[in-house]
Amino acid sequence: MSRSKIYPTWEEYRKNNSDEVLREESTRLRTRNPGRIPVLVFTKANDDLVMQRQKFLIPGSLPVMQVKQVIRQYLENSKLKSDQALYYFVQNTLLDSSSLLSQVEKQHCDASGFVVISLSLESTFGKASLV
Repeated sequence: MSRSKIYPTWEEYRKNNSDEVLREESTRLRTRNPGRIPVLVFTKANDDLVMQRQKFLIPGSLPVMQVKQVIRQYLENSKLKSDQALYYFVQNTLLDSSSLLSQVEKQHCDASGFVVISLSLESTFGKASLV
């Protein structure tokens, strides 16, 4: 079984996959797996994060907090430094950890039929400077 190519950003993925192909794929996935939501996960272009996989089928009844844990398991360099935090965005909106994935889908589902999550690595304490 061949492994699909991992695209670093949503924009690059979109260039190589037409909207029609993405819609067909999301419809096929939803038909075969009722109750599950197709999710695509990408990293920001300037981050050193690498995903082992980008496509997920996640139950809509799962809280976003657990979705974050599932996604984090597929980060190749999942050990973050103590001064780093991982943020999850959908359409440039920070994900609310207390909501269900089905609620996120209703509010932020892409025209392709996928929920597209972007990961961003940020410094939590700022840059250390010597005085």
